[in-house]
Amino acid sequence: MSNRPLARAFFLYAPRIGLVLSVLLFIACLFNDAYGFKSNGTVKGTPAYFVLLVGWYGVLVGGNLGWLANPALLGGWLGFVAGKRTLGAASTLLALALMLRFLVDPTVMLNENADQRTFDVYGLGYWLWLASAATLLLAYALAALPTDFMDLEKGSS
Repeated sequence: MSNRPLARAFFLYAPRIGLVLSVLLFIACLFNDAYGFKSNGTVKGTPAYFVLLVGWYGVLVGGNLGWLANPALLGGWLGFVAGKRTLGAASTLLALALMLRFLVDPTVMLNENADQRTFDVYGLGYWLWLASAATLLLAYALAALPTDFMDLEKGSS
């Protein structure tokens, strides 16, 4: 028994499943804390949906470029759907790089005065956000794999 139909189904559907999973991970991240600050032995978390809604202000005033990962990730999703795989993969790679930046410099803007503070805890929302971009990048990698080998033995079965 040949496993070519299973391989064909994998190569056909895995990238699309990766795209859907990426979007679902992003949605899930919004319902969790992105990061938190320790104070008096407790952690005060900041919801990821709040960071998404007001983070653009940090880009304009505080120079915090990490928030730009969101439009870059959106560009990755749109590139996948539109079939612009090279542009979409580059956008996704940029999003992932901007997200990883927070591991090196965990500083965020706190208020409209551009006061900045280093956060103490990475929340589940941050890791889901990161997983969203990594999953989309994996989907692009799977979509780029050659599938010619499945057609080579077509007549020999």
